[in-house]
Amino acid sequence: MVVVWLVVVMVSEVVVMLVVIVTVVVMMVVTVVIVLLVVMVVLVMVVAMLMVVLEMLAVIMLVMFGWW
Repeated sequence: MVVVWLVVVMVSEVVVMLVVIVTVVVMMVVTVVIVLLVVMVVLVMVVAMLMVVLEMLAVIMLVMFGWW
């Protein structure tokens, strides 16, 4: 009976450790994916802002120098 109890305790400890490890790995992967998505969104917004600024500069140049 004691041996069975020890085996049950060891197996449950191993299962708990595996669950904890899997949970930590999944949380790390989810965090990395979220960070990458945020970085991609920020980069797209920065590129769009730069394109808008360049377009405004081109329009201002056209208006100033009359290259119509």
